Amino acid sequence: MLVSKGTFTAGPGHEMTGGFTISRTPAGFEFATTSDFFFDGSPAPGFAYIQGDPTSATSNELGLAASTSGFLPLTQTPPPFVPRVEIKGVQSGLMHPSTPFMQFDHIFLWCFEIPSLLGYGKVEEA
Repeated sequence: MLVSKGTFTAGPGHEMTGGFTISRTPAGFEFATTSDFFFDGSPAPGFAYIQGDPTSATSNELGLAASTSGFLPLTQTPPPFVPRVEIKGVQSGLMHPSTPFMQFDHIFLWCFEIPSLLGYGKVEEA
């Protein structure tokens, strides 16, 4: 059952298009990017969630949110990392069943290798 959806906005210096959905499944909440998803790449990207606009958060706040709520790493290659390998299409993974949906309103893509905001999307009711 579809619970939430959103559209991505690229972070500074990146290209990111497409959107995402969050659905309730028997195994938990499934996050999936849409088939038109495109991200220009970074060394170690991963999705996480946060309360509030991530562009207003400090790098430390985003890093803490990413380390505590990260749920879908998109690491493309083992070290040494290739700086920009494009990621396209559906990327999906399970979020923990106890994910506190009432406590966040944005999904963001974070670079765990070079701490930086890669892109984000506001979570909207489906």
